[in-house]
Amino acid sequence: MNIKDYKQHHQVLEKVLQDHFGVDGEVSGIEIGTYCGDSARIILRALPKCKLITMDPWIHRDLSEYEAGEPQSYHDGNRELALSRLMVDEFKDRLTVLHMTSEDAHEVITKQMGIEKVDFVWVDGNHEVPAFKKDIELYEPMVKEGGIFGGHDFGMVGALTEVIFKTYEGKIWSGPDFAWWTYK
Repeated sequence: MNIKDYKQHHQVLEKVLQDHFGVDGEVSGIEIGTYCGDSARIILRALPKCKLITMDPWIHRDLSEYEAGEPQSYHDGNRELALSRLMVDEFKDRLTVLHMTSEDAHEVITKQMGIEKVDFVWVDGNHEVPAFKKDIELYEPMVKEGGIFGGHDFGMVGALTEVIFKTYEGKIWSGPDFAWWTYK
């Protein structure tokens, strides 16, 4: 099936990962922005031998333009839903969920867990430009040669799209529903 036939970013994510890594290989990845656990479930099902770290602070931030501006009860509900979907026998041995910002998680991943490189990073966390730039700065260098760095909301969030264009000049792939990625 052609990538253009895929209707939403979870399907695009699944296809991109499977086409690039296959379904039988041992793969490691990081997802920034767990939200309700949808993308993490797609990743873990698409790559049955994948070890995944996913993170989200699930916290309200005053004056935030995006989801973080929602009431804390919204975030608490999303966290509960994500954990109920992810902490199941099918995934629990291949998944680490970090309840913290991506910046704090980077410290845990690199210093405490000792992880220097992963096969892919999928960014769909804080969409504010300074935070998104920080995610690129911290996590893009962690992607192994031949890996994938990508995310969601390309073309949907103007400032984020501009950062992607400036950072990856001509090396961007995109699919339906605002998915984007680059190959390292």
